[in-house]
Amino acid sequence: MFKFKKAFIIGLVIGSLGFASLSTAGNFVQNITVNTKPITLKENGVEIQHDSINPKNSMYYNGRTWVPSAMIYEGTTYVPIRVVAESFGKDVVWESKTRSISFNDAHTVPRPTTKKIPVFVEGMTDMREAKLKNGNLNYDMYVLNNFSLEAEEPFRDVLLSNFDSSFFVRIEVLDQKVNMTNYKNDLKNSLDGKVHDLNPNQIFDSFFHNADFYLLQEAKNGNVNVSITHLVRDYGTKKLKFTIHIPAKEAAEGIGPSFWAMLKTIETK
Repeated sequence: MFKFKKAFIIGLVIGSLGFASLSTAGNFVQNITVNTKPITLKENGVEIQHDSINPKNSMYYNGRTWVPSAMIYEGTTYVPIRVVAESFGKDVVWESKTRSISFNDAHTVPRPTTKKIPVFVEGMTDMREAKLKNGNLNYDMYVLNNFSLEAEEPFRDVLLSNFDSSFFVRIEVLDQKVNMTNYKNDLKNSLDGKVHDLNPNQIFDSFFHNADFYLLQEAKNGNVNVSITHLVRDYGTKKLKFTIHIPAKEAAEGIGPSFWAMLKTIETK
């Protein structure tokens, strides 16, 4: 259980119309006790993902601090208004002068050019500054400092570490009508080394659990072992394939999670 000030909750969550009655009260602040046991948010049976929710503990980063992603008070469940709105294709704008919240069709409000995104490293969450970059395949994403997003060749982009370019992610757009079973089998047969055909639910971040497939390839680059992940995920208007190269080097502990964090922020056009 956590105790919060109601004034804080009003700014954070969406609730019942009962909050309207608070505007006539003289005291807007009181201590309440809420149940913050994690719950799962779903849309048509599919778990809702959001890049500001830590999949390990279900905490939500509201731009300033970590708070519960859901809470129950007196039989009513409250969740962050931004999570709900963005999950249904709406952008949220808080207008402080009028104390009002606007819901706009997605992309009518431009994405901020810089943003802190959560990177999950060794069980800890680190909020890191990232810049909005346009890919060459009609999408944009937030790219962390010390990483670059470049066009590699027609129909391919590459996201790479500026410290060590042997760490990189190749990004490709697939035809939405491709037979995914045949595509995966053809890919498996073309790969060298040992290839593991894994359940996407084994990926540490639930955002990728609805991937079309998840292959993990054990390869070598000279004397260095390389883990190569082959993953396809639907981003709405586009189906993207990621090939994530992670050499067995010390830097892998930080660079690998950074790649996953950036790929979560992709929005297609």
